[in-house]
Amino acid sequence: MNPNLVDQLLRKAPLVRTPAGLLEKLEATIQLPRATATATNHPLRDTHSSWFRRWMPALGFALWFLGCVVVFGIQASRMAGLLEQQRALESAKVDATQQALSAEAARIAAATELEQLKKQWAEVQKLRPEIEQLRADMQELAALREQNQQLREELKAQAASAPKPEEDFFAVAQARAERIKCVQHLKQLGLAARIWANESKSDRMPDLATLKAYLPNLRGSDNMRLDEKLLVCPTDGTSSYEIVSPGVPLGRHEFVYSRCPIHNSIGLSDGSVQQIDPNHVHMV
Repeated sequence: MNPNLVDQLLRKAPLVRTPAGLLEKLEATIQLPRATATATNHPLRDTHSSWFRRWMPALGFALWFLGCVVVFGIQASRMAGLLEQQRALESAKVDATQQALSAEAARIAAATELEQLKKQWAEVQKLRPEIEQLRADMQELAALREQNQQLREELKAQAASAPKPEEDFFAVAQARAERIKCVQHLKQLGLAARIWANESKSDRMPDLATLKAYLPNLRGSDNMRLDEKLLVCPTDGTSSYEIVSPGVPLGRHEFVYSRCPIHNSIGLSDGSVQQIDPNHVHMV
């Protein structure tokens, strides 16, 4: 049925009269509880209680949502702090790794430099005997230059103070001068051979070809570079000196190293020169 139709039918129904004495009977039969003094004294308490009950779920949900927001904020703050700490730790780790690599590179560079210094020191220690030998050879060369200069001055003095000589005296003096110059050539030749052996770190005297190529590296008493003229006798300028013992050890001073075929002068392996009888042929 239609509810509107039902409502209209009920409105059109006749009113039923209440029987007399029904209210008194109902009051006598039903006992209602008395209202307390407190309820009587606070009429608004029921209103507040009903309002609180009605809004209790909403307030509970709001408090729960607020608590979730607070907890989420705290968790987010803690997560942000942890992420910041992680970044700081990673940055510190990278810095420590770079510092360790830099320290390792510095240690390797220092070790390499120390090794190079040790090698250089060892080479210097090895070169010291050779330097001493070269100094001794240079001193000997200086002595030879001084001796040669004295001989030249002596010849000049003899030539200036001597009376007008005869032809035979000139020949003898010239032969003596040529022999002296030949001796100087042989001494310089032996000294050049020993200097070559020291510079090339060899313990043996060089042969003629090696000595011929090495002579331009040295200077004579007149501070001029030596050349192939030192290998020939100054008497004729064509007779070459003989290298009798190429490869002779430096310590064997008794060996004949060079010989002049004209004057029969011999140069020993220690750089000294001996003049022997031209008619005697020395065999080694």
